[in-house]
Amino acid sequence: MNVQAPPPNDYIRLSVALFDNPKLAKLADHEGMETYTIWIYLLLSAKRARFLGRIIAPPVRVSRMVGLDVALTERIIEGLVRIRSLVRIDPDGDPWHFQIRNWHTWQSMTKSERDKK
Repeated sequence: MNVQAPPPNDYIRLSVALFDNPKLAKLADHEGMETYTIWIYLLLSAKRARFLGRIIAPPVRVSRMVGLDVALTERIIEGLVRIRSLVRIDPDGDPWHFQIRNWHTWQSMTKSERDKK
């Protein structure tokens, strides 16, 4: 069987240190482990976006995609804004248009750049 791996562009970088992030852990302590589910969904969505790292994430759509309650999803998204993992791009326009904070720092490094760091 000849199975080809998808191109590297289909991947995101995700560290096991995700669970050690104190701000994210505190939000998860308050809102539940669903926080991590939503955060990973948002990261994956940001990778698919036309402008990498930017997403439009209304709670209704996010909750449908991850199978969670809309109110909980909205609280978690607002919590991610509060801890500055998500940055509102246009707070006066579309309130659900975000940039993943530090997206280009974490997602665009090549292997040699990571090795240097």
